[in-house]
Amino acid sequence: MEATLMRFDWAAPGNPYGACHCIDVPFLFGTHGAAPGAACLAGAPEGLPEITDLRRVRAQFLHGERPVVDTPLLTAF
Repeated sequence: MEATLMRFDWAAPGNPYGACHCIDVPFLFGTHGAAPGAACLAGAPEGLPEITDLRRVRAQFLHGERPVVDTPLLTAF
């Protein structure tokens, strides 16, 4: 039996919520500016990147493939 674990623990500097639930969504879709009042992004610097590798890894998982982590922004456990 195989298992896949994903952990996304980025947090905006000084944000009291830290790496809260769904913080990965703006990075996955590049939608940081869509909710300017989002408390989880308070304190985040302008111009946060969309992490296309995150999208690729999730797509591999959803298609029943073993995710290939080969980028410095993501770490395989």
